[in-house]
Amino acid sequence: MPLQSLPNDVLGFILLEVHKSSRQTLFSTLRTSKALHDSTKPLIYRDCVLDLSDSKQDETNDRITSWIETETEVLGYIRSLTVIGDGSYHYYGLTNREFEKIKDEFKYSSLIQHLSQLQDLAKFTFALEEPMSVCLLDSLDSSQPTIQLHIKNWTRKSISTPFRDPGELSLANSPLLHTVQASVYNGDGKIGLRRAAFMRIVALAPNLELYS
Repeated sequence: MPLQSLPNDVLGFILLEVHKSSRQTLFSTLRTSKALHDSTKPLIYRDCVLDLSDSKQDETNDRITSWIETETEVLGYIRSLTVIGDGSYHYYGLTNREFEKIKDEFKYSSLIQHLSQLQDLAKFTFALEEPMSVCLLDSLDSSQPTIQLHIKNWTRKSISTPFRDPGELSLANSPLLHTVQASVYNGDGKIGLRRAAFMRIVALAPNLELYS
C-alpha cells in the first residue's frame, strides 16, 4: 500500500516518528510526492533553528521575511524555535548603550517581528553565547506569554556588569524562564564571579524547573 494512501492520522503518526529519528529521512520523504510533501512540511518546520551569527544574519533575516510575506503557512507549523550564533557580535569603540541600541536594531528586529506572528509557539530556546537582550525578552513577554523559555550558554556582559543589571533582573523575574544552563567556573576550576549573578536568577525565577 502506498504510504500516501494511508489514513491521515496513521500517516501523521508515522511521519512524526520519522521526524523524531531522522530529519534527513523526513526531508527525503518530502520530495517523493506532492501528497507526502504536504503531509511532511508541517513536521519539517515544527522545530525551527535560526542562526544569528554574523555570517548568517542576512540569510536568516531573508528567511524570516519570506515566511512572513510569502510563506505564511510556515508560521502555523512552528512549535519550537531555537536561536543560535557564534557569539562574535561586537561593535568596538561604542558605549554600552550604543552597543545595545545597535544590537537590538540590527540583530533582533526581524526575530521580534517573527515572534509576534507565531500563534502556536510552545518553546523558545536562546542558545547564543551572549546575554539575552531586554527588548527580545520584553517581546516574548508581550507576544508569547504562555511559552517556555530555555536559556543555554548564559553569560554576563562582562565581569564588571553591575549586580543590578536591568537585563539580568528582567530574566530573573520572567515567568517564562523554565531552564537555564551556564558555566560559572573559571578555567582553573575555581568558581567565577558570575556564580552570584547566576544563582540570583535561579533563586528569583518564579517558574524555573531546571538549572545547571
